Amino acid sequence: MSKDIGGNTYELSYLKKAGIRFDLNMVDSIYQKGLGLNFFLLSILCMLLIFIKDSAFIHAIFDNSSYYLIFIFSLFIYLLIQLFKYLYFYYLRKRLRNDINPIIVEAYAIVIVSKIKDKKLSLNKEKSVVLYKECGTDKPRFFTSAIKPFCDIDFNYEQIARVFIDRNNMKNYSIDDETDLATISKKKKRFFKEAVLNAHTKVDVDRDTTNN
Repeated sequence: MSKDIGGNTYELSYLKKAGIRFDLNMVDSIYQKGLGLNFFLLSILCMLLIFIKDSAFIHAIFDNSSYYLIFIFSLFIYLLIQLFKYLYFYYLRKRLRNDINPIIVEAYAIVIVSKIKDKKLSLNKEKSVVLYKECGTDKPRFFTSAIKPFCDIDFNYEQIARVFIDRNNMKNYSIDDETDLATISKKKKRFFKEAVLNAHTKVDVDRDTTNN
């Protein structure tokens, strides 16, 4: 497939070949997805099986009561793991967003992260992210929005956003692309980017002066 699917949209495999490396934003992806419909359906199933454990229906399915207990226990452990995973990323996201020194980034492209099986079909259901590039540096880092279906991606080229990164584990980060900083006018965004670049330049000049 062509590198440009249309409108600054690329496949993940192409960007890897081009040398652009980044970790997908799992913190926001899991937070926004929530526990999901499957979690609640399986919870209902688990409670239902416990409620009717002495019924003829259960005895017909599970010849041995041990199989029934193993099934219920396995289902309960699975639900517990899913709940723990969601709560872990929920509180991690909350903690990361308390950082007073976020990384300033700008929207760079849309990336299709799922493998496209048929190039002729619509991309609407393909898993995608907005790729953000760090501002004010010659060696920018790249970050992504939460993983969403392509049809739900809201892409605004050079949109300014903030990244809150886990200093202990750089793979974990949360991106704020929904606040006033992300929706300011193009004129203000240009001014803000210039201010960031000037700040970095000033730091470099100060360092050179100090060294001399």
